[in-house]
Amino acid sequence: MKRNKKLLFLAIIVLIGVLVSSILLKPSKEERYAQEYLKEFYNISDYELCSYLTADKSSSSINDDSIKSINYFTENGYDQFVSCQIYDFYEEYAYKNKCTLSVKSISTNQEKYDPDEGLWKFSFIAEIELHYSETDQTEMIEQHGIIAILSENGEKKIDSIVIANQNEIIEE
Repeated sequence: MKRNKKLLFLAIIVLIGVLVSSILLKPSKEERYAQEYLKEFYNISDYELCSYLTADKSSSSINDDSIKSINYFTENGYDQFVSCQIYDFYEEYAYKNKCTLSVKSISTNQEKYDPDEGLWKFSFIAEIELHYSETDQTEMIEQHGIIAILSENGEKKIDSIVIANQNEIIEE
């Protein structure tokens, strides 16, 4: 009887530990928001839809409809995203190389939280599969960066995104 009580007590302790760790390890809303955006950003299932990128960029204005998920950004985040031409780098690569991109995994890690500003910063690693249609070859790449999420008027928005090794996918 005494042994059964010890086993029951041990089982309860283990169950509590599992529940607590699953709650603590669950990504925050902000982290899930960042992951959701990155999955959408890196997935390009039809490179032919990126043909608008062949236009002369110097003489044409940016078409907001062509930029994936514009509603994810603060005004500052959008301006930075467009000025760094992050918005079309991967689509242009996909179009020129006739390939698709699909996210295999995204890991994030909270680097900073500023409660006064309502700002979260996450580092991320995205594992992306590139599939080249002409050769039927696949390649895995890792993209590293930082994404900042700002709470703006009760909504989560991307305030900045920096991709540290964006140019590494270009093999010339």
